Amino acid sequence: MRILIAAALVATPAAGAVTVFGSTDARLCYEAAESDDPPSVSDIGVCTNALAREGLGRYETTATLVNRGILKLRRGDGAEAMADFDAALRNDPAQPEALLNKGLAILRIGGSAETALPLLDRAIAGHTDKLALAYYGRGLANEALGRVPAAYRDYSKASVLDPKWPAPKEELARFSVRSK
Repeated sequence: MRILIAAALVATPAAGAVTVFGSTDARLCYEAAESDDPPSVSDIGVCTNALAREGLGRYETTATLVNRGILKLRRGDGAEAMADFDAALRNDPAQPEALLNKGLAILRIGGSAETALPLLDRAIAGHTDKLALAYYGRGLANEALGRVPAAYRDYSKASVLDPKWPAPKEELARFSVRSK
């Protein structure tokens, strides 16, 4: 099941980047995290510079850690991405994009679906900006845990929230629903 989860997450859209305003390195970090372009080492460096030099407030620090974590995860460095998501959550334990991205990172690097599930639940409850992605990730976690009806409901919700995104529909196509 871990291979299925990893393969499904590769096809997911950009994770939940956290918006930063202005014309600073923190803003450039956000823009890189939101971009569909492959992240570069210099993109990550911009984020690191923002954290080291800009005297960011709590929100901006948390946002930049999440955004840098997204870039690291997209470059294939799951351990460093997890460290950034953990640092963001130490700074703001309720930050929904940090919860979402940590949950997705756990699934992507082959971690425990049981560990990812409560993070995704909290991201949904916290009204993440990427609700469809959160439901999709929770569907993957539920399916990995053998909770097939819950996975079906989550994929269905993701499909309704983002009807143009094909991934939830592809997951739903594997199911057959029977009346009792």
